[in-house]
Amino acid sequence: MNKYIFTFAISLLAVWTSAANAKDRTQTVIEQIQKKDAAVMKTLELEYKKIGTKYIIKINDGQPLIKSLKDFCRQKNINFALVSGIGALRKATLGFYMPDKKEFRLKNFSEQLSLSGLSGNISSSGEKTEIHLHAVIADDDFKANAGHLQEAEVSQSVELILETSGEKIQKNFNPETGLILFDFNK
Repeated sequence: MNKYIFTFAISLLAVWTSAANAKDRTQTVIEQIQKKDAAVMKTLELEYKKIGTKYIIKINDGQPLIKSLKDFCRQKNINFALVSGIGALRKATLGFYMPDKKEFRLKNFSEQLSLSGLSGNISSSGEKTEIHLHAVIADDDFKANAGHLQEAEVSQSVELILETSGEKIQKNFNPETGLILFDFNK
C-alpha cells in the first residue's frame, strides 16, 4: 500500500513540476511576444508584421474590421497612416454622405462579400482615433457597391497595409460640411 502512495506522490510531483515549467515557458513566450520590437504578433483578433514604417495586418475571421483596426492603432500609438486592403466580409455597412442633409445614408449588406478594394486614412481628433475608410464590396453575382465603410464583419480574413509616418495629423469637425476633416492648423 505504501508503495502505491509513494508512486502516486512521485507522479503528482512530476505533473506539478511539469505544469509549473510549462507555465514558466508560456509566460516567457508571452513576454517575448509583447516586446515592442517583436517581429510578428498574433492574437485571436489579428496578426501583423512590421516592416520599416509599414504594418502588414491580417484581421481574422469573425472580427469587426473597424473596431479591430482602431484598437490596433491605439495599442501601437499610430496617429497617422494610409490604409489599403482587400479580403472577405460576411456583413458590411456602407454610407453615402448627403451634403444637403449633412448626414450619411446607410445601407447594410448581410451576405458573403468580396472586399475588392479598401482605402483611407487614420488620424486623430483630440485623443480619439479616427478611421476613415472607403470600400468597394462585391456579391456572388459580381455586383459591386461602394461607399464610406461604417463597419464590417470579417469572413476568412482581411489583409491590410498601414503606411505610417510617425507624424500626428489632427482632424476636427467642420460645421460647413458636417464632416470631420484634416485640420493642418493643429
